[in-house]
Amino acid sequence: EPLAVPTNACCGQNLYLARRYDDAIRQLQKTIELDSTHYDAHGWLGMAYFQKGMRQEGILKMEEASRIEVIGARMAGALAYAYAVDGRKEASRGELRKLLEKSGTSYYDPYFVVWAYVGLGERDSAFVWLRKSYNERSIFLRELIPVDPWLDALHSDERFDALVKKMGL
Repeated sequence: EPLAVPTNACCGQNLYLARRYDDAIRQLQKTIELDSTHYDAHGWLGMAYFQKGMRQEGILKMEEASRIEVIGARMAGALAYAYAVDGRKEASRGELRKLLEKSGTSYYDPYFVVWAYVGLGERDSAFVWLRKSYNERSIFLRELIPVDPWLDALHSDERFDALVKKMGL
């Protein structure tokens, strides 16, 4: 269905996860043209910009997407990662604090906290939250761990391989 917004957004997400950032950007921009209110397209577009090396455009798009309540927690984790990688550690810690505060008031996926700690270079904390994600049966963990570019820094750690093996992936 070429005009189905969720299908187009999902296609853009998959292109992002395949590390085809130019294609993902085109697809997600097309999705936003179809429906500018579709939240997923905005979030993944910011992440694709960032991964392509368009850091400022990515951060601006993620900041915009963070105001959309339904993906606010995901974008807090994404911004914490992006700010840290961009050298803005205090801003990163601010997003991490917001995310941890949300954990006490409403459900959020603990996987997003992993992004923050990976960006900050705090591997041990990232693995604490990966285990929490596993224990809470995070849908994002199950779907993203094998392909998430933001977890590349963990691939050389034996704990990463052990978790992936434990998950049967």
